[in-house]
Amino acid sequence: MEEESLNRYLTRLNGGEASGLQALAEEARAEGIPIMQPEALAVLLLCIRMKRPNTILEIGTAIGYSAIQMALASGRGARVVTVERDPILAGRARDNVARFNLQDAVEVIEGDALEAVEAVRVHGPYDFIVIDAGKGHYKEFFTTYAAGLVRGGVVFCDNVLFRRHVLNPEAAPKRIRRLAAKMDAFNRWLARQPGFDTMFLSVGDGVSISIRK
Repeated sequence: MEEESLNRYLTRLNGGEASGLQALAEEARAEGIPIMQPEALAVLLLCIRMKRPNTILEIGTAIGYSAIQMALASGRGARVVTVERDPILAGRARDNVARFNLQDAVEVIEGDALEAVEAVRVHGPYDFIVIDAGKGHYKEFFTTYAAGLVRGGVVFCDNVLFRRHVLNPEAAPKRIRRLAAKMDAFNRWLARQPGFDTMFLSVGDGVSISIRK
């Protein structure tokens, strides 16, 4: 309860959200559809406003909440390409994009991000990549798409602390122990990548920000 109150307090300080975005976030939470935590989203949008990317790739659309936020934060002329494997969610994301009149700014690609590579790459190269999909595939997502990132471009990964289970994967509940170990391995691998300067932050469920050298 205290953490929820703190999140609401910080959201107000950070300028809040438009009513339509609030409704979309509430819709996702009511249905158990994962969306980025407010504090992590605030950091992401700040990075986008500072970087001013022309092309953004998002792996993991859900109902389009963060894609819409990024399109609004990017300003006129920016393009967000977002990939969702669930056809029902992809359809809902397109509907939500249309509700915000962002059809020219957001392209929703339906398919597995590790199988729809050519459909995604045709919209590149990318200035900014956001990874927020299947936690067991972060390394594959990163290696597959970082090759299409411009020099000086950013890769932003959410949930890198995996509910803090990366601290001791063996102590995680059995059903998620393997995923916790994979996220820990990904973080250690990412920290060693010589082609990127990477910082890990404990906001939300943990984020990493990697800048291509």
